[in-house]
Amino acid sequence: MLEEIVELHQQGRLEEAEQRYRELLTFNPDDPETLHLLGMVRRQRGDAREALELVRRAIELAPDRAPYYMTLGGIEMHARLLDAARADFETALRLDPNLAGAYGALAQIALLQGDRARADENFKLADRTGADRADVLVGQGNLRLMQGDTDGAIQYLTRAAELFPDDPAPQASLGRAYLSKGMTAFAEQALGNALRLKPDFHAARVVLAEALLLGKRFDEARPHLDQLLAVPEQRAPALAMMGDVFRARGDFGRATTFYRDALQAHPGQPRVIAALGWCLMRLNLLREAIGAWREAVRLLPDDLEARHALATCCAEAGLADEAREAWRFVLYRNPDDRAARAGLAALLELTGRFEEARAEAEALLARDAQHPGARLLLARAALREGDPERAAAHAESLDPEALNPAQRRLRAMVLGAARDALGRTSFAIDAWRDGHRASGAALLPDLRPPVRAAIAAESASASRITPVDGARVPAALLLGLPGAGVETVARLLAATVPGVHLLADRFGGHPRTDGFTPDEARSAVDADLARLFARKYARPLERRGVPPDAKLVDWVPVLDARAVPIARAAFGRLRAIVVRRDPRDAFLNWLAYGCAPGWCCADGDLEGAAGRMARMGAHLDAVVAALGDADVLEVSGNEAAVDPAAVAARIAIFLGEPAPAADAVAGVRETGLGGLPRHLPAGRHAAYASALSDAFAALS
Repeated sequence: MLEEIVELHQQGRLEEAEQRYRELLTFNPDDPETLHLLGMVRRQRGDAREALELVRRAIELAPDRAPYYMTLGGIEMHARLLDAARADFETALRLDPNLAGAYGALAQIALLQGDRARADENFKLADRTGADRADVLVGQGNLRLMQGDTDGAIQYLTRAAELFPDDPAPQASLGRAYLSKGMTAFAEQALGNALRLKPDFHAARVVLAEALLLGKRFDEARPHLDQLLAVPEQRAPALAMMGDVFRARGDFGRATTFYRDALQAHPGQPRVIAALGWCLMRLNLLREAIGAWREAVRLLPDDLEARHALATCCAEAGLADEAREAWRFVLYRNPDDRAARAGLAALLELTGRFEEARAEAEALLARDAQHPGARLLLARAALREGDPERAAAHAESLDPEALNPAQRRLRAMVLGAARDALGRTSFAIDAWRDGHRASGAALLPDLRPPVRAAIAAESASASRITPVDGARVPAALLLGLPGAGVETVARLLAATVPGVHLLADRFGGHPRTDGFTPDEARSAVDADLARLFARKYARPLERRGVPPDAKLVDWVPVLDARAVPIARAAFGRLRAIVVRRDPRDAFLNWLAYGCAPGWCCADGDLEGAAGRMARMGAHLDAVVAALGDADVLEVSGNEAAVDPAAVAARIAIFLGEPAPAADAVAGVRETGLGGLPRHLPAGRHAAYASALSDAFAALS
């Protein structure tokens, strides 16, 4: 009778087999073999608790039967009771030393516990039994793969696939091994075989999706990912891979959504957290990225890449102490990490710890004599210490062709400053021009010359139009030529006039656009056009979450004067803070240091650039004339640098705000990288009268 029930069991008719086993036990409740077999059925049907009870009872009745310990160890291993499972497999081997399956199981437990040496020893013992088992061969192949022996892994797994062609496990592991070796086509074939043998083999489908994603075959991977999303235990990895799809496509926003969903489904996945942090960095969401990298470091405290990323984000966010700690941790673990030492040196310089920065730069140069970051840091140190010859030597030792654009730009700036200090004006211009060519940014805007009288007349006429009800009206526009010192005034205003919300988002990666954006098509001003202008101004502010009651100072890098009449019609009144500097000094400062919007002289045509700046200046003059003295505050960029308190007080009065506190003004540093000036001294243009004669002539 028992043989008939075992046949039902082997045919997969588990419910019938269980019923018959239980019938037998009613007549003989202490029959160990029936208890053992019923335990196997209960395990197959997902009831590990009763399965354990039944097999343990069978062992109590027949403690010398090795297969019972094998079954018990298998149930315990599946339940992750690894120590108990190991003890039972070892007992089985004491009863029968030739059980290859027991050695294989002990090897698998060792792998789960991170002991590869013990796993290898048990796999070798399994080999010595002379019995070929799929689980042992697959385990040996997977171990070789973990050890980096891809060819050895493929050898074992191919043998397993040949000996056991109907078992999907060897095919799945073989696919992973092929993928590790870069043999994508072979990997896809093996994984496809595994899925044909067992369509619900989710682990194989995961690897197949990974293979397709590596080949950027996103459309082919998507159906596999959709199937995995429907399986609860596979949902988290599938969501993570969906994030990988959108990250590879450059859609970092959607990628972050999938990564967050993956972490919600299964928290604590270091790889997913790192990928989320990476995407948040690309979206410039530094605070959120820092949170992700902190969690990654918490989960994997020895992961130096995560520490790198955390340090970078913290440095960019101004969290200098945390960034410094992260860099120092990396260097403690790996003193030869040049990127970490360069990051630490740059951070120390940025925070004014110049001697520590110099020490790190010199340590870096001891390992890499031509490291650009270290060389340029020492060049800036030499400038700061009044030794332009040494600064020039450091900068000139670097081959500009071997640098990336940002490094080439920094080299040009420091080399130009050193040559300027040495009075080598023509060579300074050559350096600065090279920096502009390397920047890859846009040329200065090219406005049409304004018709000043017509703009003034139209502005006066527009002032008689009824302003748009409820319009968002800026308290003032912040205007000035490139190089005039607008950046200095913007920093001063933001730091010292707390009642004002400074808008500085009209340049960069995603500039705000509205009716102040230069536009060749201008219509005659009327009430309808004024309403349209007011809507175009308000909507971007709403999208960016600017508080509706904020007093706005809107930094407009380039203003076409023809926008003034329309703005006055929409707002009723338009005011401006205009930053002035001698146009020749402004041009020279722009050439040496650039400007916030990033405009450059990429074509090297300094005379053409000067002509463009002259037309920008003409529009600025037309704006001032159209608004009138009462609505314009003109401040000197030079004065803002040398007497910021006086300029801050005048701006506050103009905006109807209290005079700034002395400590607020003192906190605004008018220095650039390495503690160096952000602009050349007033009147420095005189030294360039000959070298830039054509450009200066174009300015007038």
